[in-house]
Amino acid sequence: MAYPKEIRLNNVNYRSFSQTSPVNVIDGNWHLITTVITGWGQNDIDNAKVYADGQAQDVVSTVKTGSPKARGLFYIGGGDYSVHGYVDEFIVWNVNLTPAEISTLYAGGTPTRALYTK
Repeated sequence: MAYPKEIRLNNVNYRSFSQTSPVNVIDGNWHLITTVITGWGQNDIDNAKVYADGQAQDVVSTVKTGSPKARGLFYIGGGDYSVHGYVDEFIVWNVNLTPAEISTLYAGGTPTRALYTK
């Protein structure tokens, strides 16, 4: 299964993450992958994080070469960035989760802040 190794705010502002450090997420096992994006501005990509099993993955590179576009659709995979595997559960929160809350999720708990519902 290929792990999505980038967070893209658009084609000119994105951040790449390690697939193996500190957690090897390409080992064929189930993993909790959590992405935190604090905003949509060009410099917000500097704060974007990917957690695997409650641990922040190492940043490989960050690219900021253009002004952000208007907010658009949210994709998981697609085009050259397809996810080869299964998405078991998907949750969108209306707040940025803290590292402690992400660790709680991985341990099977529930963060104290409510999730986004409509």
